Amino acid sequence: MSTMEELKAGLAVRTDALHEDAREQPRLAEEAGELAAEAKAEAKRAKLRADETRAEVERDVRANPAVHGVEKVTEGAVAAAVTVNKRVRDAELAVIDAQEAADKVASVANAYEHRRTVLKMEAQLWLANYYGDVTVREREMGRTADEVKTERFDRGQARRRRRAVEDDDDES
Repeated sequence: MSTMEELKAGLAVRTDALHEDAREQPRLAEEAGELAAEAKAEAKRAKLRADETRAEVERDVRANPAVHGVEKVTEGAVAAAVTVNKRVRDAELAVIDAQEAADKVASVANAYEHRRTVLKMEAQLWLANYYGDVTVREREMGRTADEVKTERFDRGQARRRRRAVEDDDDES
């Protein structure tokens, strides 16, 4: 399975290789989705570990209040002692980090959905000859210009012939 960096690098759409990008899109989108699901599950596991740590520390504060600097065991004092406990703080920071990683991977998975749309649009542009050969267009324009010149020349020649015929008729 790809890493997040590899998936990010694969987001670019290559207009000169749309067929290859289109072929790879489902696999890459699926890998990004799996990576996002794994990161989301890890964030939930981190949250569960933080909740367990919080409960263990709260139980320890109630059992040994003097060790945690609590003089009188009240809900407020216990909550304050739990909040400032290093284990609880570390566990909650781990939750934040895991959630951040999950959000970043989810954004890459979402970017692959946008990439799918871009691939469709690029393919439509290609089918409409948006990226057509410039030299072909120039040749077609040149041919059209030559046809216009030829048509004008032919009309001019036809006028001259008519005048010549009219002049011959007038002399007779």
